[in-house]
Amino acid sequence: MMKSTIDLLTTLAQDAGITIVTVAPPNSDKFTKLLGVGLWFAVLACIGFGIYSGVQLAKSFAEGTQTSSGKMAPIGAAIGGIISTTAASWVTFF
Repeated sequence: MMKSTIDLLTTLAQDAGITIVTVAPPNSDKFTKLLGVGLWFAVLACIGFGIYSGVQLAKSFAEGTQTSSGKMAPIGAAIGGIISTTAASWVTFF
């Protein structure tokens, strides 16, 4: 998406005789690394929550007291893990 936007602006600028040079902002590499590390912590938190909610679901199943929210917690952890892993894969990590 960003590449196509830059290509469009470059094409429009060439018609006007303007040259566009993309330059990374100062300290952008540090921000990217910090963002990548934060996203990996989010992935690890979702994995930990998935394990915890799975154990709680197994305990309630063994006791015969299942609830709908107990069933939805592992699914929510899986969806959160997928979303945060996808976001983390878009960032250059290390």
